[in-house]
Amino acid sequence: MKFIIKKSDIVDVLSKVQGLTGRKSNLAITANVLISANDAGITMMATDLETGFEGTYPASKISEGSIAINSRKLYEIVKDFPSDDINISEVENRWIEIGNKNIEFHIVGMNPEDFPDIPKIEDISFFNIDAEIFKDMIEKSLVISASDDKRAHIIGIYFEKIEVDKIGIGKHDEFHEMLDQLKDTYLKSDELYSESSESACQLA
Repeated sequence: MKFIIKKSDIVDVLSKVQGLTGRKSNLAITANVLISANDAGITMMATDLETGFEGTYPASKISEGSIAINSRKLYEIVKDFPSDDINISEVENRWIEIGNKNIEFHIVGMNPEDFPDIPKIEDISFFNIDAEIFKDMIEKSLVISASDDKRAHIIGIYFEKIEVDKIGIGKHDEFHEMLDQLKDTYLKSDELYSESSESACQLA
């Protein structure tokens, strides 16, 4: 596998996925990102076995293939890389070469076939929301969701799209208490959204 990608296209996303790949796990490969090169560019995947990430980015493919490479090491190389164009290729025995004509790094990868599957969600409807509003709502909700209680329904965050003219806010749980506190801020928009999980905040 071999491709050329621009530093500006992947440095930010590599920074954000550290929140997933940096978590302790019994599977060493979850510290890696899975990168696949194809005609459309590259697809990058990361997971901590609870939250999955997948994104597609422009790249000049020279040959197809997949690699699993340590996320933190790749980010550190890309972040400080001296030029925008970065050549990434797999050589032999899963060794991965990163560089250009002036500089080269060599990192040993892992078997991409061992990378955990990320569930595919199909036939769903997406909607748009202002990124800054979304991030602000998630950050405010972390005050409530931050707890020593490890039960998923307690540390998770309920997320629902609500029509403004149909809002009914009760106080039978922490989620509705949060909505009551935040509704005056976000009802300036046509719609009100609530959000889910600390991982969403890291990726927002």
